[in-house]
Amino acid sequence: MGFGKSAAIMSVLVFGLGWGWAGGAWGVERSQPRIRVIQEGSRSEVFGNENRVEAYQRGFTTATIRQVGDSNRIRIEQINPGGSELAGTFEQIGDKNSLEARQEGPNLAETLQTGEGNAASVLQRSSDNEARLESEGDGNGAGDQDLDGLPDLVSIVQEGGGGNLGEIFQQGNGHSASLLQDGYDNTASLNQAGQEGNSATLAQTGDRNLARVDQEGFGNQADLVQEGEPGSSSGGRENELYVHQSGSFHQAEVVQAGGENICSLDQRDGESNRAVVSQIGQANEVLVAQLGSNHLATISQEGTGNRGTIRQSGGGSNEADIIQAGEENEAIIEQTNADLCRAAIHQLGDHNYAKISQHEVTGAAWSVVQDGSYMSVTVEQTKVNGQILTWKDGVLVN
Repeated sequence: MGFGKSAAIMSVLVFGLGWGWAGGAWGVERSQPRIRVIQEGSRSEVFGNENRVEAYQRGFTTATIRQVGDSNRIRIEQINPGGSELAGTFEQIGDKNSLEARQEGPNLAETLQTGEGNAASVLQRSSDNEARLESEGDGNGAGDQDLDGLPDLVSIVQEGGGGNLGEIFQQGNGHSASLLQDGYDNTASLNQAGQEGNSATLAQTGDRNLARVDQEGFGNQADLVQEGEPGSSSGGRENELYVHQSGSFHQAEVVQAGGENICSLDQRDGESNRAVVSQIGQANEVLVAQLGSNHLATISQEGTGNRGTIRQSGGGSNEADIIQAGEENEAIIEQTNADLCRAAIHQLGDHNYAKISQHEVTGAAWSVVQDGSYMSVTVEQTKVNGQILTWKDGVLVN
């Protein structure tokens, strides 16, 4: 496999009868094949740094692998064509460790990495999978190392069927996380808690998926996609996405395609955050809430019966834009307690409704462009001195 001579190498081959080899001892189990490997120490024959564990399991299998040290590798493949559950538990303590796991069957994978510069990749192919990746330290999956062909990030890929659960938790700086799910009734959770420079990528394809993304710190990036085939009864309907970013200089980009999707994006406790949400389909809803100053929010919706809302509060120099194409859409922008704010709505189609509310805002600017028939627009401004101005369908009514 190209490993160095100083490294300890452990290869394990297990089939359904229960034969296995670990640490030089052969044995047989009559129930289910199990692997339990522990490597600790410093550069000895079996224990220490730069250890390699390679395992292949076939049948109703479980694997427990623990490594303590630096630059360790785990590669494991578990396959059960009979459809029974597979389980893998992996723990790596140290720096620059890597994990590559592949499971085919109803799967469970749990991984804990403690240290800096670690990377993990989990591929699951079946229905009703569960994967949890947890890493603590800086630079895990940051793309600054060569991991023998592993992707330079922490990733979960779940393909086939539905009912999958994927969870990633990262604590520290400079993390990268990727979670991809293909199917229906999937649940995804991405949580990155640290100071700066974390990135998260999420993609879900199918129906009735749920995703939650939480990022804290400074300068984090989130790219999130939920999609299916428009007009298909099996694609992209009733998906839910909830995003929370706390801190400054964050960016969040969301794309949802299909019908009856819900997106809630919250950015607070900072400044200069950017949120962009695009929805294609019918009866979609999106809410973007930003607290602080120098924020930018953009919603783009294409279809019928969509609703887009932007709420910005505090600070100043906030900008909000909503663009809608289709019929019976609703666009609402609310800006409060800020200076030098701008709100703009552009709607193309018939029977659309637009509303802008700017309360206790100085230097407020707004614009509404509607191209179609049977349109309605309301603009309300409350000045700092208490004066209230209201426009209804282009006419100042008070």
